[in-house]
Order: sequence, then C-alpha cells, then structure tokens
Amino acid sequence: MKKKKLLKNYFDGKISHGFVSLYTGKTIVMISSGLLGLFLPIFIYNTLGQSFRGMALFFGVGYLAYVLFLFFGVRFLNKFGFRRALRISVFLGALYYALFYFVDGGNFIKLAPFIIIVLSLYRVLYWMPYHVDFAKFIAKRNRGRQISALRATKEIIGVCIPLIAGFMINKFGFDVLFVTAVILYLISGIPYITIPRTREKFRWGYKTTLKNLFSPKIRKQMIAFMSDGAENVIAVIVWPIFIFQILDGDYFKIGALSTLVIAFTVTIQLMLGKYLDKSLQKEKILKFG
Repeated sequence: MKKKKLLKNYFDGKISHGFVSLYTGKTIVMISSGLLGLFLPIFIYNTLGQSFRGMALFFGVGYLAYVLFLFFGVRFLNKFGFRRALRISVFLGALYYALFYFVDGGNFIKLAPFIIIVLSLYRVLYWMPYHVDFAKFIAKRNRGRQISALRATKEIIGVCIPLIAGFMINKFGFDVLFVTAVILYLISGIPYITIPRTREKFRWGYKTTLKNLFSPKIRKQMIAFMSDGAENVIAVIVWPIFIFQILDGDYFKIGALSTLVIAFTVTIQLMLGKYLDKSLQKEKILKFG
C-alpha cells in the first residue's frame, strides 16, 4: 500500500498501460543485461588472451554492423510492425547471451561474426520500436518523472546486480551467469505481449534520411549525441578492463566498486525528474549536465 501511495504521489495522475508494459519488460531486461554488462567485456578480454585491441575490434565491428543494419532495417520495421519486432527481439537478445555460453579461446573468432549479426538484428528490432513506443506512451505532464523513474530503476538495479554477478562468477563461473541472463531475457518478453498496437511509421526514404542526418539544423544535436555515444563506449569497453586490472581480477571487488559508484546517483535522479516537469529551463539544465 505504501509503495502504491508513493508512486501515486510521485506521478501526476494516471500512467498509461503501454508505459507500464514497457517499464516492466525493460526492468527485467536491465536485470538480465546488468548481470553481464560489466563482466562481458572482461570475459571477451580474457577469452582473447587479454588482448584489448581484439576486444575493441569486436565491439567496433559490432557498432558498425548495427549502423548498417539500422539504415536498412527501419523500412523493414514499417512492414513487419513495431510491436511484433519488439517481441521477436527478446529471443534474439537471449540468443546473443546463449552464444557466449559456448565461447572459448579456440572458437571465438569463428563464432564472432554470428554473434555480431544476432546482436545487430536484436538492436534494430528492439531499440527503434522501444523508443518509438516509449515516446508514444509517456504523458507530457509526467515525462520527466517517467524517464527519471526508468533511469532510477536502472541505477537501483545497478546498485545490486554487479555485486551479485561478481559473487556468482567467483562461486559458479561465467556459465551460470550466462544461463541466468538468458532465462531472465526470455521472461522479459511476457510484459511485451500486453503492449497496445501503435500506428507509427517511418516516412523518410534513404536520401531524405542522409540529407537530414547531415543537415545544419541538427548539427549541434548530432555532435552532442555522438559525443554522448563515445562516452558510453568508453564506459562499456574501457572502464570494465581498467577496474579489472586495478583490482587484480577480483570479480567480487569489481562488483562492489560498481555498486558504490552507482548508489550515489539514485536519489538525485528521482529528484531531478520531478523538478524538470515543473521547470521552464530544461535546455539550461541539459547544457549544465
């Protein structure tokens, strides 16, 4: 009862059923991916004989493949349907983690292209429909609160999951972690069954897309998003290896350090979301951030 009252006081009015479905599914996905988010780069790094260049090449090719798949995939989504794509993506996400269960130093190079293809397909079928539906189902008066609730949930999960994952690796090894992640990913598909149908479609062709991509009107936003993406790449690839080396490969200590770093931001995230819904200076806050 206290939890319901807390949510009612935090949000301004009712929240849509579509948002609840997206939020629930995404929360389970974040638990699944959180188990391996910090440790998967370390697993790849060790599998490749602690070759940072090889690990960076794997992730780099993966990002490039996603760009190519995305450019042509958005037109496919118009015919296939966003809701159907989101549901199918769950199986691709589970398959992506399942493939690592069979990876070792002798077969990684052979499996890597297939892993990258599966990952790229997953990203196209998941991220585009998810963002479109998320924008569709959030209410304007609750936009800041709903985004902050999702971000805060991610941070709260991030507080616990690295510590749990580090313990599991020390106790049982990576195989149990991969199996757990796969099971959770499959469970995350259940809330997506209840997502309402949307009629959104991509209207731009390939030429229009490229024209707008390099348009002077959105150049500043593009540079900002590219910089943010570069920062995320460093967080995903460089940071795990850095703390792995600093902490001498102690997985439990790695998880504990990540827990302490993430825990500090949760309360601030929720407070900022509520403030943004009432503030008329959102752009100034964004620039300050």
